[in-house]
Amino acid sequence: MRAVITLIVSIAIQAASGAALGQAWPAKPGRIIVTAAPGGTLDVLARVLGDDFTRTFGHPWVVEARPGVSGNLGAEFVVKAPADGYTVLVCPPGPFAVNPHLLRAMAFDPNRDLTPITRLAVAPLLLVVHPSVPARNLRELVDWARSSGKINFASQGIGSISQLAMELLRSKFPFEANHIPYKGSATAATDLLAGHVLVAFDNATQAMPNIRAGKLRAIAVGEKKRLEVAPEIPTLDESGFPGFEANTWLGLSVRSGTGRDIVNRLFAEAVRAMNRPDTAERFARTGVDVRTSASPEEFASYVRAESEKWGAIIRATGAKAD
Repeated sequence: MRAVITLIVSIAIQAASGAALGQAWPAKPGRIIVTAAPGGTLDVLARVLGDDFTRTFGHPWVVEARPGVSGNLGAEFVVKAPADGYTVLVCPPGPFAVNPHLLRAMAFDPNRDLTPITRLAVAPLLLVVHPSVPARNLRELVDWARSSGKINFASQGIGSISQLAMELLRSKFPFEANHIPYKGSATAATDLLAGHVLVAFDNATQAMPNIRAGKLRAIAVGEKKRLEVAPEIPTLDESGFPGFEANTWLGLSVRSGTGRDIVNRLFAEAVRAMNRPDTAERFARTGVDVRTSASPEEFASYVRAESEKWGAIIRATGAKAD
């Protein structure tokens, strides 16, 4: 009998140890879902984060692009994944702060189904034109647009901040325009460089190399201050639109229901990875500012404020999804 009891206790201890090991996180590879096509700022940032997670967690973290519906397809994929922290979302404001106000129906509720973890970076927007456009400042651009009858402008997708920034500009300086949405900044830039579309709000990372090469012309910066990498480009505030501010923030989130310990671990590692001197400097050279959050709660509050801001602009300007 004593031998039987000893055996039972031994099995119980081994089972408990196995359960504890099974609960360790991370114990397998993970996925970072991005909501834009490969090649743009979002993709580059996610790959930097994925490489760091791979080294830190000891398991591969791969980046999967799932563009479409202004980020909703990628976000919905994460919402449908297990709430175990192995599938995370890196995306711009669309699924959280824009789409609920702009789209008629959504398959998920971002406030209920996604947990914000941290802001990662901010990509200032530049108002740029193809060199064939005979405008070198905001006033000349508006005059040209009005005289042209109706112009085509590119955006990074339906409901993207690049679309809403143009709608905000048109609310101050009305002109006729056709919205041409793309699946991310890289694909929009391709047609902009080719002259198929002539005007866009593009992120600084994507635009600056082409501006330096003379393939695009910068009209103004959509921030309240000039870019350190291009101090010669005026802000829209300076150019005649006081208070104009539109940028694309990139944030990390996970499916709601994920354990708080996992959320905290992802937060700590993401903030550490983004604020490494070499990472921050790398992005700064391209015009992207690493701006992480103080806590998941702080980022959640920021997301709510952004939703209120862009919701008000959508209602005021009458912006449409199509």
